[in-house]
Order: sequence, then structure tokens, then C-alpha cells
Amino acid sequence: MLITSAPMKTILFGEHAVVYGYPAIASALDIYVYTKIRKITEPTLIIKSREYNLEWRYGEPVPKELKPVVEGVIKSIERDFDVKLHKAGIYAEIFSDAPPACGLGTSAGTSVSFTLALLKYLDVHYDKDLINKYAFEAEKISHGKPSGIDNTIAVYGGILKYIKGPPPKIEQLSQMTPLNLILVDTMIPKNTKKAVMMVSDLRAKYSIIDNIMASIGKIAEEAWRELRKGEDADIEKLGTLMNINHGLLSSLGVSSSKIEEIVHFLRNNGALGSKLTGAGIGGFVLGIIRSEAIKEIKKKLNTVGYRYFISSINMSGVKLLKQK
Repeated sequence: MLITSAPMKTILFGEHAVVYGYPAIASALDIYVYTKIRKITEPTLIIKSREYNLEWRYGEPVPKELKPVVEGVIKSIERDFDVKLHKAGIYAEIFSDAPPACGLGTSAGTSVSFTLALLKYLDVHYDKDLINKYAFEAEKISHGKPSGIDNTIAVYGGILKYIKGPPPKIEQLSQMTPLNLILVDTMIPKNTKKAVMMVSDLRAKYSIIDNIMASIGKIAEEAWRELRKGEDADIEKLGTLMNINHGLLSSLGVSSSKIEEIVHFLRNNGALGSKLTGAGIGGFVLGIIRSEAIKEIKKKLNTVGYRYFISSINMSGVKLLKQK
């Protein structure tokens, strides 16, 4: 039996502008997707998802929620290593700290943790680049034309700057800024496709949208320069850049009354900056906060009943937690 984990992620800066060639900055979180694999006597392959409350057995129609790992990961591994996983007697269980489709990269975390679990179970030679390759195949099934940022951050961890390709340009921090991030759930389902299309339609009508995208890109570059300072980074400046970034995203129409409520709640209760994270409309709101303010803001969040996570930066990426 073995258990693996892969971190979820949040976008710190650059949403939507990244679609048009500007940089985005993403961070791995101490919030995880897990895969547990155990040997069973029956010569088959069974996958259970706790969050989707379903169980799939090889030979049955594949539910859409499991198509990325079945058609992306399993088929790739069977092809490259000439194995028949469906005859290997495997029971795989997938579970996570946060709900699926919440905007924190759960699909990529699932693919990454599942890939490592299978490769480790088969006891074959692999490295993180190979895990990333298979997880990206799964992401193509999930999202059609993924950027690659979600699976990359789940594999390697840390903070990275991403500019879409081909080929994509990815730069990782060599030294880490100690950040405390707070993520508050709007409880509104995110709809990335809808949000991206809304912005695209707006851009087609108003040329000034290109100026907004350029400004978001400049904010991401400025934030990256600050983050590269590591422990000497100005956290207050990063918070201010977050606030400006949010204002520009709001001008694109991807905020909502609930997002604005949470953004200002965080700012009024100790956050140095706050913004929507991901595509917007729903999903999570992100804030940056000093360590000494965490206790008080948690108390206030509990009082109003928001669901939230407080996270530092995950540095390790995907890893094996247990094997016996």
C-alpha cells in the first residue's frame, strides 16, 4: 500500500492577461490531493473518488470525472512501459483537502498524485519530468488546451512565473519569499470557460481592454521582481499590487458581489492585499497576511461562517507520503 500527495495551486498575479501572452505567477499550496493504492487479489483495476462519490471498475464506461486519469495517465503508462494495469490487481482511491472544480487546480493535483502512485507501484524508473508529461496529457482531456501551469506547479512546487508558448516560458524562484496566504471560498462554482469568453468578447468590442491586459502584465512583472528578493521582499508592496490587480480584473467583469464582499472583508480584517484568484465569477478569493494577524482573522472568518484555508508555500511538489 502506498499514498502520494500533490499540492493544489493559486494564481497570485496575472489572471486573464496570461491568455494574451502576459506573465502569470502561480504558487503551490499546503493543500493537497492524495492517491492511495493497495493490492487486491482480483485481477482488475478499480478507482474510487471520494469527492465525486463514485467507484469505477475496468471494463465499465468511464465517468467523465475519471477520464483524465484513465485516458491520459493510465493509457500513457501502459503504452510506454508495456504493462497491463487493468490486470494488475490495483485499488486506487483519490481524495483531497478541497472540493473539485474550486479553482485551486484539483484536476492537475489529481493527475499528478495519481501518476506518481502508479509509477511507484510499478517500481519503474521515473523522474518529475515524466510525471509532468503524463499529468499534462490528463490536463488536455480535462481542459482541451491547458496552459500547463497547473500540472507543472503540482509536480515541482514553489512559485513560478509562466508565459504561454509555444513553447511556454517557465521560471521558478531560486529563493522563496515566506508568504502566508488565505483562501476564502465564495461557494459559487467557478466557470473558467465562461469567464474567458466574457473577457474575449469585451476585448473584441473595446480596444482599451488591451491596455488593461498590459497593466496586469506589468503588475505581474513587478511582483516577480519583488518575490525574487526572497526574505527581503516587501510584503506590503505585494499586497498593494494584489489590490491593484484585483481592481483591473474587476473592470473586466469577472468579479461578483460575493467576491467583492470577501475581498473587502479580508482587507478590513488584517490582509495586506486581496483579490480574486483564477478565472473569477466564483471560486476562491486570495489574501496575503502577516503571521501575527492570522489568529484574529481566523476568529472573524469563523464568526461569519466563511469556509477558508490558510496556507504557506509548498516547496516540495508531488511526493510519496507512505509505502509499506
